[in-house]
Amino acid sequence: MRRAFGLAILLALVFLAALVAMPAGLAQRAAPSPLDEARDRPFDELHFRDIGPAATSGRLHDIQIDPSNPAVLYVAAATGGIWKSANKGVTWKPVFENQPDNTFGALAIFERDPKIVWAGTGEQNNRQSSSWGGGVYRSTDGGDTWTHLGLHDTRAIGRVVLHPTDPAIAYVAAVGNLWTGSDERGVFKTTDAGRTWARVLFVDRFTGATDIVMDPRDPAVLYAATYQRLRKAFGFNGGGPGSAIHKSTDGGATWKKLENGVPAGDKGRIGLAVARSKPDVLVATIEHATAGGTYRTEDAGATWKRMSATNPRPMYYSKPTIDPNNDRRIWLPGTSIVKSENGGTTFEEEPTSPTYDVGLKTDHHVIRVDPANSAHIYVAGDGGLHESFDMGKTYIRVNNIPVAQVYRIAADNRDPYWVYAGLQDNHSWMGPSATRHWLGILNQDWLEIGFSDGTGKAVDKADWRKVYSSSSGGNLSLVDPVTGDAMGITPRPRAGEPPYRFDWDAPVMASRHTPGTVYLGGNRLFISRDYGSTWSRTKDLTRAINRDTLEMMGVLNRDIRLSRNDGDAISEISNFAESPVDPHVLWVGTDDGNVQLTRDGGKTWTELSGAIQGVRNGTFVGDIVASAASPATAYVSFDAHRDGDFAPYIVRTTDFGKTWTLAIAGLPSEDASVRSLAEYPGHPNVLFAGTERALFVTDDSGAHWIRLAANLPTTRYDDILVHPRTKDLVLGTHGRGIWILDDGSPIAEWTAAIRSKPAHLFRVPRARLMLYWEDVSNMGHYFFTAENPAEGAAFTYHLSKPAAHVRLIVTSPTGKVIRTVIGPGAANVIHRVNWDLRYPVPPGGAGRGAGGGGPSTGSRVASEEGGGGPGAQKPAVIQLPIPSHDIGPRGPHVAPGTFKVTLEVDGVKTESRTFEVRGDPASAVTLAQHKAREAFAVEVMDLLARVDTLAADLRTRRAAATGDGAARLQALEQRLVGGGGGRGRGAGAGAGPQPQPVRQRLSGLISAFVGSGARTGTLSAPTGSMRATLADAKADLAAITKDSK
Repeated sequence: MRRAFGLAILLALVFLAALVAMPAGLAQRAAPSPLDEARDRPFDELHFRDIGPAATSGRLHDIQIDPSNPAVLYVAAATGGIWKSANKGVTWKPVFENQPDNTFGALAIFERDPKIVWAGTGEQNNRQSSSWGGGVYRSTDGGDTWTHLGLHDTRAIGRVVLHPTDPAIAYVAAVGNLWTGSDERGVFKTTDAGRTWARVLFVDRFTGATDIVMDPRDPAVLYAATYQRLRKAFGFNGGGPGSAIHKSTDGGATWKKLENGVPAGDKGRIGLAVARSKPDVLVATIEHATAGGTYRTEDAGATWKRMSATNPRPMYYSKPTIDPNNDRRIWLPGTSIVKSENGGTTFEEEPTSPTYDVGLKTDHHVIRVDPANSAHIYVAGDGGLHESFDMGKTYIRVNNIPVAQVYRIAADNRDPYWVYAGLQDNHSWMGPSATRHWLGILNQDWLEIGFSDGTGKAVDKADWRKVYSSSSGGNLSLVDPVTGDAMGITPRPRAGEPPYRFDWDAPVMASRHTPGTVYLGGNRLFISRDYGSTWSRTKDLTRAINRDTLEMMGVLNRDIRLSRNDGDAISEISNFAESPVDPHVLWVGTDDGNVQLTRDGGKTWTELSGAIQGVRNGTFVGDIVASAASPATAYVSFDAHRDGDFAPYIVRTTDFGKTWTLAIAGLPSEDASVRSLAEYPGHPNVLFAGTERALFVTDDSGAHWIRLAANLPTTRYDDILVHPRTKDLVLGTHGRGIWILDDGSPIAEWTAAIRSKPAHLFRVPRARLMLYWEDVSNMGHYFFTAENPAEGAAFTYHLSKPAAHVRLIVTSPTGKVIRTVIGPGAANVIHRVNWDLRYPVPPGGAGRGAGGGGPSTGSRVASEEGGGGPGAQKPAVIQLPIPSHDIGPRGPHVAPGTFKVTLEVDGVKTESRTFEVRGDPASAVTLAQHKAREAFAVEVMDLLARVDTLAADLRTRRAAATGDGAARLQALEQRLVGGGGGRGRGAGAGAGPQPQPVRQRLSGLISAFVGSGARTGTLSAPTGSMRATLADAKADLAAITKDSK
C-alpha cells in the first residue's frame, strides 16, 4: 500500500509523543485495532461526492490576474484553497487541495514569468472563525505543483510582494499568530527564492505586518503597515502602540516610521495602497479611536492628510485600492463598496441595493482594477468573486467556485434526502443529496432558507417540513422547506431579566426520541416540546465570566478601544448532545470550559470538567458525542486554538464523567484542532473526527485513529453526520462545502477478519430505478454542477492479495446472468464499482447514445458484454460539461426484484450477496408494468441477436455466391439490416419505397426504453403500437429466415 511504511513510522512517533505528554493515569494500553497494521489504509479508494453549494461561494481573500493573459485567474480562499481558471472564470480547478494547508491570505504573480506564483497561507482578517496557515509556497508551473518555503509559524500572511525583475526576491508581510504572541511575525525577505529568509522588520511579539507595498519605479522603496492585535475565546483587542506605517528605501535593510500627519497613540489595522500612475501618492486606511479614516500622502509618505473618516470595519477589511490609471479614484471594499473620485475626500456607495440580500452580496475584501480598462473590476469577498464592466454599477456573480464555509449541517429523511447547511456570512441553505438531472446537482437546486450567517440546523424526527434554522447569535426560526414560511422562535428573557447569551454559532438540535422536542444552546439550555412555541430553560450552565476584568496584551478588556471583542462573546453553550439510549441524559459543553451532565432531562446538573486531565482548564469545548454504547459513555473534544494551541484534544468517559481517558493516538500533533465528532449508528466503536485539515476515523472507540483520506481535500471539517437510513457519511466543511460518501457502512463493518480474508464482498444496499432527465437545455459551460450518486447498485469488496481479474456477476432470481461488471484488483484497499441496473448494450447498435463524454469521477462501471456505464467512453478530448450520468451506449433497465451478485477473483467464485432493486418512488409505473417492459425489451434484444447472426450468415454466403444467387441474398440482407448489408435505412438508390429493415424497427423499439445521449428513455410498459411493430418484425424475421434456406 502506498506510503504504508512511512505512515506506520509516523503513527508510531505520534502515539509515543502522545503517551509522553499524557498526565499520570491517562496513558492506557489499548487492545490492537484492525487499523493498526502498517498496510491498513483501507479506505483510500472510497469516493466522496462534492455536492456544493457553489451558488454562494465562500470567503475569498485575494485574486490575481496573469499580466500576460487576463483569461488566467487565481483566487485564494479563506479556508478553501487556491483555484485557477484558464478561461476567465468560465471553469475553475483547485490547484492546492492535496497540499498540507488550505487557508490563504495573499497571492502574487511574477510579472516577467507568470508561471511563478507565490502563496502566503493563513487568513489575515482576524475573525473569530479564522483559520491559520503554515507559511509560504511557490509554484513555477502555474500552480500545477508547489514547494513549501518555510515561515511555518507565521500563521497568517497579509501580503506577498515580488521584485519586478528578480524572481528570487520576495517580501512577506506576516501578521502572525492571531491567538498568542510569537517572534515569527513582521516583514520577511528572501533573495534566493525562499530557500532562506531574513526578518527585516520586527516590532514585538504581538505586532505583525499586515500590509506591504512597493514603489513601482524603485523596488528598493517599500512601505509596510504593522498591526498589533490579539484574539482569545473571550474577546478581541484590535490595536496598540505597535500599529504604524514604516518605510524602507534600501530594500528592507532599514526602516523609518512615518508619523507626520498620522494620528498619535494606539492604532489598529492599517491598509496601504500606492498609485501606479503617480507613485508618490499613497493611501492608508487607519483605524484609530478618534481620528480613524482614509489618509493620503502625495510626497511618498513624508506628510499625511486625513481626507475623510471613511474606513469600514477596519479589523475585517482594510484593503484600499487606487485605480492604476487615476490616483484620484480610490476604492474601499467593506460591508459595501465605496468609491471616491476626489482622492478620498468623499465616497459614494457602488452599487446601491434596494434591500438586504438583493443585488450585490455584501462584505468585500479585495478589489482589482484592470489596468487596461478602469471600468472593468473584480471584487473578492465573503460572497466569493464578482466582476463588473461598468465601474461597479452592476456585477456578474462568479458562482461556480465551491468554497462554501459550512458551520453546521442536518439532513431530513426524504428520498433522496436533503441536506441543510448554515454558511459563514452566506445565509442558510438546503439542497438535495441527489437529483434527476443528467448534469447532476445544479446551483438552482439549492434554496435559501435563512439570512445572515447561517449556523445551526435540525429537522424534526417525524416531520421533515419542520426545519429548525438558526443564524448568528442564536436567532432561531421554524421553517417550512416547501412554502418558505419562517416563524421566529428564539427564546426571550422575562421582563427585567438580563439578555440571554448565545454563541455566534449557537447549537440547535431536534430530539432523536420525541417529535416536537428541540434544544437550543445559550448560556442556558433551552428546551421546547412544542416545536419552539414555548420554552423551558435550565440554570446558567456556563462560568458566567466577566470578561471586562480579563487582560489582553496588558490591557483590561473593558479598556479596549479598537475593534473591542469584534465577533466574540463568552460564557455560552458551544455544543451539546442527547443520549441516543436515554433521552433524559444530556451532555453540555461551553466556550469557557464547562462540561455539564444531566440525567433527569435538565432538572439537575453536574459539572464534570474538574475530572478531565490533559486539557487546560477553561478550554473551549468543541464537540460532544453521546454514545450509543451506554448512557454513561460520551466523547468530548476541546478546541484550544484560541489559546494558540493547535493540538487535538478528545476525551472519553464510560462512567458519566467520573473518569476520562485521552483518545488522540494517531491524530497529528499540530494543525489538528478537533472541530467535529460523530459516531456511526449501530457501531458505537466507530467514530469520525474532523480537524482543521483532515478527516479521521477510529474503530476502537478512539484508542487509535487513522486519516480517512480518500479523495477529500485539505480543508476544515466542521460538522459530520451519518444519515440514519442510507448510512451515507455527510461532511460539512468550512471551506469546501458539503461532501458525501454514499453508504459508509463498509467503514463501520471493517474488521481484522475481513482484512485477512482472501476476498470479502460487503452488504449491497438497496438500489432503485431512476431516470435521469435532461431538463435544462444547452446551458453552455459557465455553471456549476456537482455529482449525483453513481447510478444503480454499489458493489463494495476487499482483496487481501492482488488479483489479475475481478468480476462481479449479477444474476436474476432464476439464476440467469444479467450483467458482469469488471472491478480493480489491487489488494488491501476497499473497492467500489456500480451496476447501473441495466442489461448489456443491445446488439446491432441499438441503445447507442449521441454526444461525447468524459471519464466519470464516480464509481467504476464496466461490462464484459460490450456495455458500459459512466466512464466507458473515453474520447481523446474530454467534451464539456461532463454529465453525472452515462450518455454512451446503454441497455434497458431490469424490473424491480431481488438479485444476486457474486464476486469472482481470478476465475474463482468467492462470496455472493443478494440485494433488492426497487422502483422509482416518484413513479406511477406498477410492478406488473415494469415486468412487462423488461420482458418486451429482453425479447427485442434476443431478436436483435438473431438478426446479427443471420446477417453475418447472409454476408458470408453472398460473398461466395454469384449471379442470381448473390442478388437474392443481397435482397434478403436489405430486408433484414438495410441497403448493401450495412446499417442504412432502406434498399439501394433507385429502389421504390421499402419497409424499414427488421433491425431498424427492432432498434427503434429498444431505443424507446434506453434513450439516446441525454434523451430520457422510459420505464413504462410497451404500448399497443410497439407490440404491433414487434409482431410485424418477428413475422418478417421469420419470413427472411425461411427464404434464406
